[in-house]
Amino acid sequence: PKVLDAVGQLLREARRPRNTALPPQTLNTRVANLTRRGRDIANQLLSLYNSAGSERDRELVLEAATELRLILTQPGPD
Repeated sequence: PKVLDAVGQLLREARRPRNTALPPQTLNTRVANLTRRGRDIANQLLSLYNSAGSERDRELVLEAATELRLILTQPGPD
């Protein structure tokens, strides 16, 4: 019975409407978030490169980093 009560409570809570809408982000906030995420990715690539056990593995990481760099440096539409 206690398990059924607990499950019932969880189901009732899951059905409650929630206000999960996030407020719109400003451009500055979006840029800051993307910059942080980009730094996280760059640090992960660097870590992968430093821990690579072979030249082939390091080359694979460098190819991925180069691809990202090329995407980021493409000129935008004028």
